[in-house]
Amino acid sequence: MLCGLLGHGIAYSLSPRVHALLGDYDYELFDLPPEELRDFMADAPFDGLNVTIPYKQAVMPYCSDLSMVAAFCNSVNTVLRDGDGYLHGHNTDLPGFLWLLTHLGQSLRGQKVMILGSGATANTVAAAAQHQGAADIVAVSRRGPVSYHDLSAHYDSTVIVNTTPVSDRRLLELNHFSCLNAVIDVIYAPAQTPLLDDAHARGIPYSNGLPLLAAQAKYASDLFLGLTRDDAVIEEILASLRSPAAGA
Repeated sequence: MLCGLLGHGIAYSLSPRVHALLGDYDYELFDLPPEELRDFMADAPFDGLNVTIPYKQAVMPYCSDLSMVAAFCNSVNTVLRDGDGYLHGHNTDLPGFLWLLTHLGQSLRGQKVMILGSGATANTVAAAAQHQGAADIVAVSRRGPVSYHDLSAHYDSTVIVNTTPVSDRRLLELNHFSCLNAVIDVIYAPAQTPLLDDAHARGIPYSNGLPLLAAQAKYASDLFLGLTRDDAVIEEILASLRSPAAGA
């Protein structure tokens, strides 16, 4: 069985290491520029595929159908090829993000959730907030109705989730937000971003994206293999990835 990760600029990815812990199948990085996506989706001999930036929505037209979760999130991060060659789009980011929240001891029910970014992962986080019954969901982007220069009306946000790839600078100042219960950055490399440094300094519960990576990979691997394993596997993966012996 050939599986892998489709994206662009993904040499840093830990996905091959994670999937080596999850199943006995070949797993490769398919790092492609946008102009090669069409031919890849038509001709590449993969059985299962994870999808990351910038293709989580771009692969959707190539899928014969979408799972209910993928349609709900308007985002596909897992693709399966059936025996007749048809592609089926799934989203394991949503259950993965819900697992991260549980791991952090948080729920979005009744919370005012501020989501930084406007891409496919932002869609999934918004879907998770809606699913859990968030009181309000605020989408922040450079060109959207709420920009990074227009946040004062939302300083009462109680959860902030960064879904952008920005890891080397602050998109906002946490000292303006006095009601925060949690800060989440879906980035996992580096493990500690300026946003998370600020959360740590203020004693706010926080998480990087490593639990999300491990959880969504477990759910994707279950789809690849036709299994439903206990979520305790995710904790085992996290322990392995965080072990000093695992390396950078």
